[in-house]
Amino acid sequence: MKWLSAVVLLLVALPLVCCSILYAESKKKELPAEKSIDINTATKDQLMQLPGVGPKKSEKIISNRPYKSVDDLKGKGIGVGEKTLERWRPYLKPIEAAAPVAAESKAEPEKKAEPQMKAEPEKKAEPKEAAPVMPKEEMPKTE
Repeated sequence: MKWLSAVVLLLVALPLVCCSILYAESKKKELPAEKSIDINTATKDQLMQLPGVGPKKSEKIISNRPYKSVDDLKGKGIGVGEKTLERWRPYLKPIEAAAPVAAESKAEPEKKAEPQMKAEPEKKAEPKEAAPVMPKEEMPKTE
């Protein structure tokens, strides 16, 4: 009798274990390619590919842009700590500092004065003439 209950338990438990393993595998995210995500330009869907990032965290990341470095993610109240940031680093592009702009290109070119066109005054709508009113005596009678 004990062997019968063991067989029944095995027949019930085995499919449950297999299904739970397959379910867990299907829930795993496909990780992005290395150094492929720029936190200043990535879309919500791209940010959600990072481990542990869902819709809310991706929106927080987007709303706190721009970032000067990847380390800025820690100090912006997003909920990213050192360990999380270290898990993300392989997937994040390093943020490059803006190249210094030459002094010549900083000066704005003189703008030529464009001739201004005079606006024509708006034409006022003329009132329409009222339709002639027929005196009561001349109106045809209806029954």
